[in-house]
Formats: sequence, C-alpha cells, structure tokens
Amino acid sequence: MLSVALSVTQVCAVSDDQFWDGQFGVPGVPYEEGVVSAMLAVGKDLYVGGTFMSIGGLATTSIARWDGTNWHALGSGIDGGVFELVQAQGELIAAGHFLTAGGVPARYVARWDGEEWSEVGGGLNGTVFALGSDGSNVYAGGHFTDAGGVLASKVAKWDGEKWTALGAGILPVYEPNDWVGAVGSLTVSGSDVFVGGTFRSAGGIAATNIARWDGTSWHALGNGLRYFDGPGSENGGVGALAVQNGVLFAGGSFWRAGDVAATNIARCDGEVWSEVGSGVNDRLVVQSMFAVDTGVYVGGAFRQIGGVDAERLAKWDGLNWRPIGSGIGVGGLGGGVTAITSTGTELYIGGLFTTAGGKPSLNIALWHIPHSLTISSERDAVRLSWPADRKSTRLNS
Repeated sequence: MLSVALSVTQVCAVSDDQFWDGQFGVPGVPYEEGVVSAMLAVGKDLYVGGTFMSIGGLATTSIARWDGTNWHALGSGIDGGVFELVQAQGELIAAGHFLTAGGVPARYVARWDGEEWSEVGGGLNGTVFALGSDGSNVYAGGHFTDAGGVLASKVAKWDGEKWTALGAGILPVYEPNDWVGAVGSLTVSGSDVFVGGTFRSAGGIAATNIARWDGTSWHALGNGLRYFDGPGSENGGVGALAVQNGVLFAGGSFWRAGDVAATNIARCDGEVWSEVGSGVNDRLVVQSMFAVDTGVYVGGAFRQIGGVDAERLAKWDGLNWRPIGSGIGVGGLGGGVTAITSTGTELYIGGLFTTAGGKPSLNIALWHIPHSLTISSERDAVRLSWPADRKSTRLNS
C-alpha cells in the first residue's frame, strides 16, 4: 500500500534572472533602427512587427518570423511601421502606418497567407493602432474614417470579404486646441469588442476613453477612464486592454476608473471599476498587456507597480504584483515595453530597451517561464504536473 503526503514544491531555487535568455536579444533589433511594436505567437512561430531594418542579424523590413531557432523574412516585408498583428482564417493580419506590403498596395492593413502579401478589402484611409480577432472576424481601430470604401469612424470589422462599420463608431469631438477621437487599443471577448483610446463619444453616447460594442450597440463602461471629471484633450487615454477570466483589464494614462482612484491600470467586472493593487507610479504609463490563465502580464514605462519595484514589466497573479526578474532596462533611452505575447512556456517581450534581466537584449527579449512541480496523492496514486501559463480563453457570456 502506497502512502504519500506531499505538497506543491519548487524543484530548485535560482535567481529569476537566469530565466532571461540573453542570446535571444543579441543582436536583436538595434535601437538606432527602431522599435518592436507588435508580437504574435502562433504555435511554435513568433511573428514580430515594428519599425526596423533587421532582427537577429537578418535583413528584413518591419516584420519577421522566429521559428524557435532562426529568423525568417516575410517576403520583402512592409514599407512602414507595423503596430499590431492578429491571426484570422488561417492568415496573418498586420496593421499600422504603411501603404505597401511585399511591394503591393496595402493601405494600413495587409494579410500574409504564408507565401505572399495582399491587401485587405481596399484597406483603410488612416493609421491603425489596434487589432483584435475572434478567429473569423478582424476588428481594426485607429485614426481612419473609411474602410474599404465604407464610412467607418475610427473602428471597423473585416469578415474575410468586406469591411463594415460598428454603428456610428468613435465620434471625434472638437476641444480647445485639439480634435479628440482615436482608438489606440482593442480586444475581443465573445460577442463583445472593447475599444480604448482618447475619445469622449462612442456611437453617439458619452464614453470617456473606453467603450464596448455588443455586436449591435455601443455602451459606456461606467464613467470611463480619465485624469479628472470633465472634458479636455489632456484627459488621459487607454493604450492597452486584455480580458482575463471574464474580467477586463485596462492600462494607459489615467488616475480615475469609474468612480474610484486607479493609477494607470484598472479592471472592470461588468460596469464596476476597481483598482489593481495600488496601480502604477505617477504618470509612467502602461503600454501593453497579455492575459494568461494564471494572470495578466503588464508592460510599459513604469518602474514600480502596486508598491512593488518592477522595471517596466510585471505580472498580476490575481492577488499580488510580481516583478519578472530584475526587469527591462532602457539604458537612458526613455523607452519601455510595448509588446507582450506568450506560448505558455515562453514569454516574449518587445519595445525600446537595451537589457532584460541585466543581460544585453536589444528591443526584443525572451523569458523562459519558470514553473513549479506539483506533486499530489490520490488514493494509492502519485500525480505529478508541471503547469504552464496558457493564454486565457474564458470569455464573457
């Protein structure tokens, strides 16, 4: 008869910085060439976009693929900046600020079928800052008014054949010295599309910097996210969104979320906002997020979050903030983390920086996610598991 009484055990104790892979980020993306703005993990492949002329020593323009061992160009690349990447209907969709991809016309959005680039329904007439997908449809947000010849104010949907507007979209308003009305972040959860940015109206209803499209209508999320109550083009903005286990997380530059104080990061369950720990220090913004089953990774320009020292990268585990080793160093560049993705066993980081975990790493970095060995007993059997950080797949109902 087998008798076992064991609990969760960490197999070994090592410095967290040992999990940073210093070889991955050198030569990386030389900081004088640009920045990594977008990342997407698809199976064993990592797609990277930004504004660069080389990555890992490979000459390529603004986009590349890592197969786990080597870097590969995607045709002749994209002539401009790639700000977002998603996968839909088996194709890679890239968007940003460009007019050609692979040498063919593609206004601000393009698709890669594994062999060549092509346009997406005639494209858009302005920069795209955000993309989201439910696997079939692609949602784009940015600073445009036309999508494939269809009037679409700052946000639009591509269904694989045509572009359509999301109602009246995000409506620009004139405020002293500025026009306000652009989408800078977007995430899809079930039938809901959440958009964030710098705006005051969604579909004709008052919505401060964040709103929800339910497939038919626009909705405000409480009193939104802002520096202060009232109008003003300087009244904050939302630059990152993620849904984790049915809860919406938003990051950017703001001090209030709904009716509560929240510095640069907040969460919303329905229409009720709450802070996430004690937020980010001062005006150092949150620029990127990635949700997994075990929490949310957050990146930006911050150096402290929830009262914990964390150099530009941290993870919220549902209860506490945890730094990722000694974090990301910018070497006086004034940069930060602008892109995060994960395969479950690996965490990929992009942005404008020079070190990761104290090791040279130019604008791109790899963290081998450490896991704990779980040992449990059930009757006369012993069960061992080595859980990974999987991307959160639970969606709002």
